[in-house]
Amino acid sequence: SNKALGLIASGWQLSGIVRRQSGNFASVTTGADNALTGVGGQRAVQLLADAYDADKTVDHYLNRAAFGSPTAGTYSALSPFTILNPGSLQIDTGLSRTFSVREGQSIQFRWETFNVPNRLNANAPIAALNNANFGKILTAQDPRIMQFALKYVF
Repeated sequence: SNKALGLIASGWQLSGIVRRQSGNFASVTTGADNALTGVGGQRAVQLLADAYDADKTVDHYLNRAAFGSPTAGTYSALSPFTILNPGSLQIDTGLSRTFSVREGQSIQFRWETFNVPNRLNANAPIAALNNANFGKILTAQDPRIMQFALKYVF
């Protein structure tokens, strides 16, 4: 029985990758031509010191009351890229083993899992003031995904 257990339990290879990223920075825009120049992407004015919602959830990431539009015909003094978007944590693993069939032939089994903890890795929130979804995070990176593979080598 030890030989059978040894055949089944030995020879496995485990691999893994852990990637931790801080969020990138974004700018809050008005979504309108406040400076009356015909150029889009004009930044909003920050009215409160804390731009984030108290909960910082996907439905309330940015505080709408913290921003306003500049006076018509003027630009905002707000620096670009002042909003820190959510960070991410990605853990991927793989388990594989090669079984010999006969001389010069083998079968390889692989099981790969991406985003092992199934963590919500949220993307950037909507940052245009004229959007009804301002401050909400509507998209995210992939959930946990698993794939299996069987390869015959001859």
